[in-house]
Amino acid sequence: MIDERYLRSHGAVEKKFTAGSCIFSHGIIQNHYYQIIHDIVKLSNTGYDANDMTFQLLRSGEEISLYSVFVEMPSLHHDVALTDCRILVMQKDNLIT
Repeated sequence: MIDERYLRSHGAVEKKFTAGSCIFSHGIIQNHYYQIIHDIVKLSNTGYDANDMTFQLLRSGEEISLYSVFVEMPSLHHDVALTDCRILVMQKDNLIT
């Protein structure tokens, strides 16, 4: 977890997501760093049988798919707000700097 004040001072902005809304989808290349300020995000993937399979729940203070920011390859999962969430979002370039 990166200190929230540090993120904000380097360009991170707070975004609100309502329960059930998509934060980002499978196949998207990550250009932002995401850190949960409040509540729960579900990481899941659609299986071969078209059922949604949850493989991780992230909570306040955790980052979402940090690895994907650095490898520059499409996301292998989709992330959905399980509850009403507040998330800090920062441009990848600001994070690397």
